[in-house]
Amino acid sequence: MPRHPAPRLSFEVFPGKTPRGTELLMEALGALKPLDPDFVSVTCGAGGSRRTTNCDMVARIQDEIGVPVAAHMTAIAASEEDVAWLADRYRAIGVGRLVALRGDRPRDAGTDPGPARFRYANELVAWLSQRGGFDIAVAAYPETHPEAPSADADIDALKRKVDAGATTAITQFFFDAERFLRFRDRIRRHGITVPLVPGILPIQSFERTRKMAADCQARIPHTVADAFASAGEDPARQAAVSLEVSAGLCARLAEEGVAALHIYTLNKAAPTLRLAERLGWLPDPAPRPRSTAADRAPHRPPPAHRPAPAPGY
Repeated sequence: MPRHPAPRLSFEVFPGKTPRGTELLMEALGALKPLDPDFVSVTCGAGGSRRTTNCDMVARIQDEIGVPVAAHMTAIAASEEDVAWLADRYRAIGVGRLVALRGDRPRDAGTDPGPARFRYANELVAWLSQRGGFDIAVAAYPETHPEAPSADADIDALKRKVDAGATTAITQFFFDAERFLRFRDRIRRHGITVPLVPGILPIQSFERTRKMAADCQARIPHTVADAFASAGEDPARQAAVSLEVSAGLCARLAEEGVAALHIYTLNKAAPTLRLAERLGWLPDPAPRPRSTAADRAPHRPPPAHRPAPAPGY
């Protein structure tokens, strides 16, 4: 596979639900640090739940791992007082990046999303932008958000977020590079010029990934599904297929000038490290990728909300 210059990387993680989960996360981040990420983004629960816990987690990652952190903030069910408190807290601990999302309703919220100060992500972006002090990333959807009435309406929603002050757009995960490239061309024609960073999900469990993709309407090509079917239940063969899928996707994006990637790690280091080794991204000299305790733990989607790579509208 041709080698291209190493892209700038960022990683998404979710806070551990238990003390053990938190320690496994910190171990995984320590293993990923040699890849010199631009930042690590930390998700929050549905409806912005566990806000204080997230602040503590963000501070700990900055202090102990020594990498910049982008904190997720969600609009739904957030009052202006909530958002002001969080913004002030993040600013006080040195956070300079935010990922502003509409977010998902808490599962027990029924049809009532709670306070309606911020109904959509663009309203949250506008409020944060007026306060100043943050680079603000937002979500983008190469295969159209499930709630969007059309692809053009979805791009209009992205344009509103950018016009409100967003400085970067990070995409939902996808497995077809051509869909991303067509999406990039379309948003440029709509006058959206901020960096568009592809979201990459190394497949750790095909069945779980298939369910996550169905939730957010991300298409899994037949070639990928067939390759995993051929691998059967053999973990080594499944890992090899996953690596080839991710490496092929990243290499194709590099051919088209993509210079930054956002990796949805699901709190595991080994899949990303194997990808980095395969594509020559590891620093020289660098230790060979090794599995961490988090990699050996049972695979689980992020707790308390839909999987982290489906960040909301």
